[in-house]
Amino acid sequence: VVANLKSWDLGEMLVTHMGSLHHRVFAAGWKTAGGRTTGFAHGNAYPYAYIPRDKINGSMLVFDRFVASSDGERDLTIQCVADSVRGFKPSCEVVSYAKPMYKPMFDCVRSKAVAPPKRVESVMIVGFPYDYFYSPTIPELNSLTFLHFELNLAATLRELGYKVIYKAHPD
Repeated sequence: VVANLKSWDLGEMLVTHMGSLHHRVFAAGWKTAGGRTTGFAHGNAYPYAYIPRDKINGSMLVFDRFVASSDGERDLTIQCVADSVRGFKPSCEVVSYAKPMYKPMFDCVRSKAVAPPKRVESVMIVGFPYDYFYSPTIPELNSLTFLHFELNLAATLRELGYKVIYKAHPD
């Protein structure tokens, strides 16, 4: 792969979903062949910004720069990398967006004088992307934990009188 990539005029590769092994391998090849790589937080990753075992899974090692969703996520990511005990210290620059991403959206929604519905009858649950993933060192991030949570959530909502619609994650 690297030999083929070296024949290209490589610029900067933008990479999301850093937990995907396929993305990490391709980004590593891109960087090895001379291109620059910039990684982005996948979704709202703030709750997971400080999980050393997650950040140091090889993903941060292939980035020249990582863009966090907020200043707080940036700070947590930098601290997470500094606290890593695995010996792999990424040298990528960790930055955040110049302007907040979510605050303008919340302010816009909050400014609309829209009356809430009188009665919510149905609730849709969008499921976790179930796959082969399970790690005894990350018990909070495995398919069976999320399945258990979703089943309990659906049962609780039904007990409260809601119609529950379940939609599988698009992945």
